[in-house]
Amino acid sequence: MGDEEDYSFEGMNRAGFFAYVRTTHEKFDKPKYKVVVEQAKEQDPQSTLSTSTVSDVLRGKSFPRIETAKWLGLGIGGEQVGRDFEIAWRAARTNHYNEARDDALHAADRAQRRSADSSESWWRDIWSRRGQVTAALSTAVLSVVVALLIQFYWR
Repeated sequence: MGDEEDYSFEGMNRAGFFAYVRTTHEKFDKPKYKVVVEQAKEQDPQSTLSTSTVSDVLRGKSFPRIETAKWLGLGIGGEQVGRDFEIAWRAARTNHYNEARDDALHAADRAQRRSADSSESWWRDIWSRRGQVTAALSTAVLSVVVALLIQFYWR
């Protein structure tokens, strides 16, 4: 799998990783979960892979740790697949964090622009009403002046 074909995992995200694992599992004639666990243990005695973990990863239910991805690859197709799964896992994790960071930065930028727009609109609102405010104040002042003049001259 790894020698005869050249795979590029650049740009792979978590969904791509899950699809790659499922496709690889199918390409190796869908070995039973128990067989995958046994083969992983044969390849690497440190393996703690379980059938439920194999099931969860193949269904895309949980993103595995890097060791688990390696063991899964060892159990499905041997050493080369184990290395490929490690490389794919690293790319998926990196791209996932970059996407999450980008999403967070975009959300922060949108919130900051909204905040700036709302404060600008507040000032714009006051400035646009300056004519109404000026007219109301002028009318009130003029009314007071006229009332005082009337009182002063009619006495």
